[in-house]
Amino acid sequence: MEIQLIDPDNLVTFTPSTFILQPGVNTITTTILPVNGFTGNASINIFINGTSYDRDFNPIPCLYQLRVYIPRCSVSPSPLLKQFEKKTTDTGINIHFSPNPVTNEATLSWDVDFSIDQYQLFDIRGQLLTQQMLTSNITSTKISMEHLPKGVYIITLWSKMVFVKYLKVIKN
Repeated sequence: MEIQLIDPDNLVTFTPSTFILQPGVNTITTTILPVNGFTGNASINIFINGTSYDRDFNPIPCLYQLRVYIPRCSVSPSPLLKQFEKKTTDTGINIHFSPNPVTNEATLSWDVDFSIDQYQLFDIRGQLLTQQMLTSNITSTKISMEHLPKGVYIITLWSKMVFVKYLKVIKN
């Protein structure tokens, strides 16, 4: 059965948001990214939407609603996040993705004094399309999107296993 996590209030995005469940017990893991100014410290509605099948393979729609408390993103940020915030405000760390919109290939680049060691590319439904580990001594990388259909994509950036930022990318 395929299920999709949905936030009807558009306060968060799930990456990934779509999962294939096998018969029996399943464990799913997702990253919740706040959007539209949401910072946490509130309960949100999450819908799990899917389709099951009876013995004759007739579809049975399934919809479950969960009320989940999302804590404030970080009351006491990790030293890496404090460093990132300081660089963002004090020295103006720059993370660029260009061109955006992209047709075939784009360049992701960042300041020399900051390390991005992984990026993930998700489609708008939250399905992971590409995950790339990066060497620590680079300040840019090429991302090929020529094989992807036109649409909106999300790139998440990570430094030392800590989420740093996400970028919205448009593919023409």
